[in-house]
Amino acid sequence: MNRRIRPLPLERRKAFYGRLFVLPWLVGFLPFFVLPLIRTVRYSLSFMTASAEGIALQPVGLRNYIKLFAEDPDFIRELSTAFGTMFQEVPLILSFSIFIAMLLNQKFRGRTLARAILFLPVIVTSGVVIYILKTDINALYAMNGVQGQSFLRMTALTDILYSLGLDYRITDLISSAMGRIFDIAWKCGVQILLFLGGLQSIPSSFYEAASVEGATQWEKFWKITFPMITPVLLTGIVYSIVDSFTYYGNNIMLKSIKPAFDNLNYAYASAMSLVYSVMVMVVLGLVFLLVGRRVTYVER
Repeated sequence: MNRRIRPLPLERRKAFYGRLFVLPWLVGFLPFFVLPLIRTVRYSLSFMTASAEGIALQPVGLRNYIKLFAEDPDFIRELSTAFGTMFQEVPLILSFSIFIAMLLNQKFRGRTLARAILFLPVIVTSGVVIYILKTDINALYAMNGVQGQSFLRMTALTDILYSLGLDYRITDLISSAMGRIFDIAWKCGVQILLFLGGLQSIPSSFYEAASVEGATQWEKFWKITFPMITPVLLTGIVYSIVDSFTYYGNNIMLKSIKPAFDNLNYAYASAMSLVYSVMVMVVLGLVFLLVGRRVTYVER
């Protein structure tokens, strides 16, 4: 007698497919993350010598870490620059991404093409391509005898701001932000996609009820749109922070690689990369602590 196999309940099927989905990550996590991390920690606590017989490690304790903070002024300077750049760029990137996502969420002709164009940098380019593009432009300026110019020249804007009598610190802040327009627009592809998905997940009945109550567009944004996209906003903040700390133009990333490739000083480079990674995780922890409490989750 044939017995029919009863299908799994919905919750068990969802759990099975969830485990199946994360299985490739779990398989790659051990050989490509855990083992290299253990080796990096081991290198950072040692003095490395390379010879024909191979690599020899001599334990030195925290000497590499002490050298990093006590004898290397460039590390502290580049670290502060990386944090300053992050604090300037992330609010601009998130604000610009929300604004563009709200525009792309409207119905207009050519909306699909506009979405593809704004996401195109994420698909077809990498940090290497944009690095070549920008260095070529800067090289062109240098060959023409113009030095110290960014990708977008903001001298005219700076002159206008100075003529208005603004403080030089405000002028420099505005000029610096405007000079990063190209980079900011280039970094917004993923965030725009995240916010667009968050906007499309908001039930239209919320806006209909608000319209019946006489709410303005500004009130709808702050009372409905913004609270509903706070889970996506948290994701966008985390992604933007990590992207800022690992971007090609981050000098501290290049500085942590240089000792390893130039002098085969993998021990010092490992200590530098671990300190940098810990500081990035501290920043992300503070973000979850401060922003995570204000995230609004709505049951559907």
